Amino acid sequence: MNITDHESSEKFDFARHEQAAVADYLRVVGFYADLAGAAKRIADEALKRRQIRVHSIEARAKDPGRFGRKAAKPSKNDPNRPMYPRPLEQITDQAAIRIITFFPRTIAEIDEMLREEFSVIEHFDKGESLIEEERFGFQSVHYLVTINSVRTSLPEYERFETAKVEVQVRTILQHSWAEIEHDIQYKSSATIPRDIKRRFMSLAGLLEIAAREFQAIQDADRDLTTRAADLIS
Repeated sequence: MNITDHESSEKFDFARHEQAAVADYLRVVGFYADLAGAAKRIADEALKRRQIRVHSIEARAKDPGRFGRKAAKPSKNDPNRPMYPRPLEQITDQAAIRIITFFPRTIAEIDEMLREEFSVIEHFDKGESLIEEERFGFQSVHYLVTINSVRTSLPEYERFETAKVEVQVRTILQHSWAEIEHDIQYKSSATIPRDIKRRFMSLAGLLEIAAREFQAIQDADRDLTTRAADLIS
């Protein structure tokens, strides 16, 4: 048996890998908490300047325990190896902000804001991946961004020059669904009993209708206000 064969036959120590990842992350978690706070301030100020009303903006550095568990996830290609052999380099949600809106249409306005205020590295619609993974849920939009070069040229942002921030954008209904779905922990359609599956699908449809109706009500209200202002003029 050559060295390569011997190494591949050895069982990987996932517990040790998790412990090492947590130890490494604890040395930098303060930096990522500061980064998330800075990204939240930038987004909050930008939304106010544009008069974009949102429900809330949340910021967080990843919990060390969650970081360790994510670092120790088995690779999909090789279950005997970790998905993240270099966790600090490869896990990109160490700092994150979440913007929760009232209405679906606001998501497009936030997209424009993010592209102007940050450097967008990745952008994907979670709804598409949910369909591919046969999971039930509401779509949310995810971004991977860095603070743009205009800001990182300033002393207060210089240390964040290449650091990545995950940004999630959801409506309040999408957020409610995600929190409930996470709590129930039915992730794969193969493990969901048929009656529960039907109820998930029915609820997803009802929430979709509710989101459209809330948006339609907002549009109708704006139209009414505009017509009333025109009549007064």
